[in-house]
Amino acid sequence: MVNNSQLDISSLPDIPSEVANEYKDKLNLIINRVNNTLNSRDDINKLIGYNSLSTMHDLNENNAKFMSNLFQINDYQLFKTTLPWVYKAYYNQGFSYKYFRVEIKVWIEAVKEFIKPEFREEIIAVYKWILDNHENIIQLSKEVKVNNEEIPEKWQKTYSQFLQYLLAGDHLEADKLSKEIIETKEDARDFFEYVIKNALYEVGELWENGKVSIAEEHMASSISSRVLSNIYMNFLDNISEKGKIVITSIANEFHELGARIIADSLELEGWDVKYLGADTPLIDLIKLLVDHKPFALGLSVSMSFNLENLINAVNKIKATPELEDLKIFVGGKVFNENPGLWKKTGADGWARNSEKAVEIVEDWWQEENK
Repeated sequence: MVNNSQLDISSLPDIPSEVANEYKDKLNLIINRVNNTLNSRDDINKLIGYNSLSTMHDLNENNAKFMSNLFQINDYQLFKTTLPWVYKAYYNQGFSYKYFRVEIKVWIEAVKEFIKPEFREEIIAVYKWILDNHENIIQLSKEVKVNNEEIPEKWQKTYSQFLQYLLAGDHLEADKLSKEIIETKEDARDFFEYVIKNALYEVGELWENGKVSIAEEHMASSISSRVLSNIYMNFLDNISEKGKIVITSIANEFHELGARIIADSLELEGWDVKYLGADTPLIDLIKLLVDHKPFALGLSVSMSFNLENLINAVNKIKATPELEDLKIFVGGKVFNENPGLWKKTGADGWARNSEKAVEIVEDWWQEENK
């Protein structure tokens, strides 16, 4: 059995900032070369399991953004969580394992073509490391799970029932279940955290295993959003006892339900929460923050290839004079899988879940109002 510790990253080179910037500057050229080279292969349809070429292009673009993020922050721990997930997700959608070996070799040739000679060595060494660890990554991909969160015994039966209703597309029964179970605000927050969030993780796992379609995954998310809204309305008393908080997913981040759960949990605790949803443009976010002057901001990112967007957002917000006192916390799957990563973002804190988000902002609020 292979585990993450057997992916030895000690030999991987630190990437100097000028090398990372060169890769970032040439990224579109490299992506286009990789796509064109792979498109021209006689065996490409077989390699990608007869998926569309656009699916392959999306994968390549996301992989390139991930590598660019990796080079910018120099944190190879991300390899241990991200690479097995990528192998698993796309293998279960029909891509062959051979595709990944072929693809990496094409990336290396594209790097040689577009990256300046003095900057190539470190980048090529990283791609060669992936080739050398290909078999280990395959084994890890067979063992990786999307969700490692433990569900308290009290909520296990409810979780199983809710998951069944999501998979059946039955929003009425899902909503009815929540009304039967939830009596207090504490119940509501636990239902958000242990039932809804874990059920959606499981649906995501089923998609990665090829057992549900993207349409069915979207249906489950839609039902969960409706249930969340109904739960929240049952406890809404229109009294905001504390300060303002803005919660949003960053630009190019389309996973939003985790952020929504945190927003609703904070509002149940008496905070005046402005929830902006997914893919919020940075320029619009900064304007809203300046106009509304919140006490704190929560930024959500799920996918590792969006880390650079988040870091850029934190830096630009903190560089805005009107927002110099704004507290920022981050959250999302990528941080839960890499607990020390948040410290490289420039944020003031990290919320693993809704309970931790409430705890962080309550501590900040008490410190502010001593």
